[in-house]
Amino acid sequence: MEIIKKPNNVINKKLIIDIDNSKKYRWMYYIFKYDPKDGYILLFNTLTTCLIRLSQEEYDNPDEILMLKELCFYVPEDYKEFEICEYFFKYYRENEDQFNIHNSIWSYTILSTLKCNARCKYCYELGSKVKRVHMNDKTISNTIKLIVDNYMNNNQAVSIGFFGGEPFYYQKPYDEIFTKLKQLDIPYKSNFISNGYLLNEKTVYKLVNLYKCTNGQITIDGTEDNYNKIKNYVYKKDPSPFKTVVKNIKTLLENHISISVRINFNYKDYKDQLKVAHQLLDELKDYKNFCIYFHEFFEDYTDEEQLEIIEILRELRKQFKDTNFLDCNLKEQMPNMKCMSDSNHSVLINANGDLYKCEHMPKDGIIGNVNKLYDEGIEPDYELNKKFYRKFYRFDECKKCPLCPQCIIVDYCSYKMNNRCPLLEKFDIEMKLENSIKNLYKKFLES
Repeated sequence: MEIIKKPNNVINKKLIIDIDNSKKYRWMYYIFKYDPKDGYILLFNTLTTCLIRLSQEEYDNPDEILMLKELCFYVPEDYKEFEICEYFFKYYRENEDQFNIHNSIWSYTILSTLKCNARCKYCYELGSKVKRVHMNDKTISNTIKLIVDNYMNNNQAVSIGFFGGEPFYYQKPYDEIFTKLKQLDIPYKSNFISNGYLLNEKTVYKLVNLYKCTNGQITIDGTEDNYNKIKNYVYKKDPSPFKTVVKNIKTLLENHISISVRINFNYKDYKDQLKVAHQLLDELKDYKNFCIYFHEFFEDYTDEEQLEIIEILRELRKQFKDTNFLDCNLKEQMPNMKCMSDSNHSVLINANGDLYKCEHMPKDGIIGNVNKLYDEGIEPDYELNKKFYRKFYRFDECKKCPLCPQCIIVDYCSYKMNNRCPLLEKFDIEMKLENSIKNLYKKFLES
């Protein structure tokens, strides 16, 4: 037996138990098993985040390996790991700073505009009744105040995400925000989600030299003809927006900005998305800071549909196993947040100044407004914020699920699956863990 990644010290101290050989032992429920196909077995403890390697003989005879008990891979039959999992989730939550609009935030998602240069039929913002406006000067000024005030109070480097609409359709807010941060010598970095059309050499220069952008996500949903139809850009004189976007991706990569291409797919007909994935990987194979990943459209799928999608995703992963989806790393502790919505350090600022905890901007999810905050002294709705800051296990089966310590379901999420395990969510966690284990194991073998 070999330890590839040591356990989290805080958690492991709590788990330590007196070894009693008179008791009957079993494998802990929270063990994720991975077969590297080299004669060994890798076990990842999803609670302690410890990764070990066993031979087949060791795996078949766990009673004979004292260290398995010491590291809580092999525990007494009456062991209550779910209670410990809940304890640590609460422990990490309680030891975090409480959400406060004036001093707890350092991660911002900023919508410079709700307008877009594309007309994608599947866009979830199309059904929104929010007016499609650019961020005005007052909102820009108050957004800068919010960012600066928080930095002065928490001294944390600022992270800003570009979102829209199409964020690069209106760049003035970003220009003014980053210029001010630079003047004040406030440390910052940025990332973006974009359709990529407007990321020409001029904009990329600004991304590198003013915005300090490290990475971005661009969506490409099909081969050239299909992509151009799906996007339905407002630029009718451009014979191929697809070629424009691919050219822009190359410019970004050449300027050392990592790019992940997201391919949304229809699970009933995904051949075209598969074709464009192969095309992009062939055309961009020389760039190490590039990857692709597939994502199903956001819908309330039945269990049968989810299982069908999972099988498709498994097949796609096999075809692109050498490129991976995203480069993942095993975390030092069990996660204590799902996304920006249940982080006390994140907020989304809409183009009209509304403050949200969720990038999908649910109509009943506005916690405040940056203009009302600074112009009228109206604080955010902290009680509404607490609804995002919750995790719950809905079924008894969750208590024994190997992924339980890694699975967070936000109570207020508009995409949560009601009355059943979210199978696609579960699959996503499995794949990220698998990627993380593979990456770490590769480094272990090379060392």
